[in-house]
Amino acid sequence: MFEIKADPEKNRLYITLGRLDLETVKEAVRVLGKEVWKLSAGFTVLNDLSEYSPVSQEVALHIRRGQGILKKAGMGRGVRVVSSSLADLQFSRRASQAGLEVTTVKTLEEAWKVLEEWEREDAGKGG
Repeated sequence: MFEIKADPEKNRLYITLGRLDLETVKEAVRVLGKEVWKLSAGFTVLNDLSEYSPVSQEVALHIRRGQGILKKAGMGRGVRVVSSSLADLQFSRRASQAGLEVTTVKTLEEAWKVLEEWEREDAGKGG
């Protein structure tokens, strides 16, 4: 299960990942590749992994490809919602390898607060 949607007005990408098998992750990466190019460099990402289940190495390789797409498209910062330490570990290690800046929180409410804070910071910088 996944949902990926770009919001060009906020320059933000929303990613929700649940249980992923090989075919589902391939489709998710394909959709990511389409959606991410609707945004401008420096976009933010809200990645909801609260329903995510750890995956096989084969599926994880496709997740890494997705993170590479985010990097190539110019992702600025991201906030990740995790409910398990294993999900956090799997994604944090790969995000770090891809050179992505991601803040991890435990709830969706915390994620929205982080995004709002970033918006205030950016507005204060004039951008």
